[in-house]
Amino acid sequence: MELNFTQGSITSKLLKFTIPILIALILQQLYGAVDLLIVGNFASSSDVSAVSSGSQLIASFIYLVAGLSMGTTILLGKKIGAKEYNDAGKVIGGGIYIFIIIAIFITILIGFFPEFSSNLMNAPEAAFDQTVSYIKIMGFGSVFLVAFNILGSIFRGLGDSKTPLIAVSIATVANIVLDYIFIKEFKLGASGAAIATVIAQAISVIFSLVIIFKKKLNFNFDLKMIKYQKEYTKKTISLGIPVALNSFLVSLSFLFIMAIANQFGVIISAGIGITERLIGFLMIIPMSFGQSLASFTAQNVGAKLEKRAERGLYVAVTISIMVAIITIIVTLLFGEKMLGIFSNDKDVIAIAFDYLKAYCFDIFLTATLFCFIGFFNGHGKTSFTMYQGLIGSLIFRIPFSYLFSLYQPTSVFLIGLATPIGTFFQNAFCFYYFYHIRKKY
Repeated sequence: MELNFTQGSITSKLLKFTIPILIALILQQLYGAVDLLIVGNFASSSDVSAVSSGSQLIASFIYLVAGLSMGTTILLGKKIGAKEYNDAGKVIGGGIYIFIIIAIFITILIGFFPEFSSNLMNAPEAAFDQTVSYIKIMGFGSVFLVAFNILGSIFRGLGDSKTPLIAVSIATVANIVLDYIFIKEFKLGASGAAIATVIAQAISVIFSLVIIFKKKLNFNFDLKMIKYQKEYTKKTISLGIPVALNSFLVSLSFLFIMAIANQFGVIISAGIGITERLIGFLMIIPMSFGQSLASFTAQNVGAKLEKRAERGLYVAVTISIMVAIITIIVTLLFGEKMLGIFSNDKDVIAIAFDYLKAYCFDIFLTATLFCFIGFFNGHGKTSFTMYQGLIGSLIFRIPFSYLFSLYQPTSVFLIGLATPIGTFFQNAFCFYYFYHIRKKY
């Protein structure tokens, strides 16, 4: 069911829309976590390193796609908010057309050149072959990863967060079963994790396609609309590219940190890898509010309700900060036990917890950052989100992680501090820009 964000209780509407997104994001994180969990318990540390490195690379491209798909969410949300239903079908058709081309490009780039990607990641020698295999399989299956993201953006633009939840639920269950079969029973290690992920995503995409063509919409949409729509395709790209570049640059900075970790060997590589996976769960509430705020803000801006959009931001930030404080306390008390879910290697867990302690600062800072980004994206201010991401990644996160890696003896806690340093300055820019644009309305 689609939600109208322009009327009724802000808190109620936001929570009603955010909760399915939250559950879907939990399932998506579980999706990747299961790979590491089963690999960590039924395969070697080399396989854990391969999945950690390979998944980080694939995530960079998926973040790029997810960011670009935000253009569809924003434009579709504005059309729905302004009740311009005749244009909505063309927005969807133009969006799908863009991502067909992107899927082909990513398949060629990753699927045919996995050795280059593994070298770029500085994959440890002991895990190099497993990393190549993982990246190759994921590259050839990337069409399903791309399709999953564009379909999710369409549903969110319509104000429907429940269908993506059902789709990712199906994918998660399928992935757990297939992981167990390919990794534990067939002993395929990292390759088994990649095969399971691709098949599970394919099942989810088929389900989503069936739903979208059977869904009763307020406007016409059919396969003939999947083509280059001059006005709407250009607008979708112009809105989506800054978000995509921001997402890509942020993920690139974490890719750089992973490459730094890989040079210190399999143990540190695996430790940082499982921490990054756990962090995905710990930051999931502000992430979900960031996604829901983009749709909420887009509809209200389309309906000329700027103040209502602003109040939505305040609600999301307040809830996110309260949750962040609780999360940090729980992390410091039980972090080692949580990390132990992903690996039974005590050395890996010790490295991971040291890295996780530095990340606690970032848990608090992202509570506001993700909400701001969602708010600005919904406003169509996607160029700013790109600039703040560029500054946070290229000027702070990457340089500081490199400088801290030179410190002897090697300290993963110190390397981990580069992330909250970058986030701190991103927040500062967001606060300034918020009060700047607020004066205009």
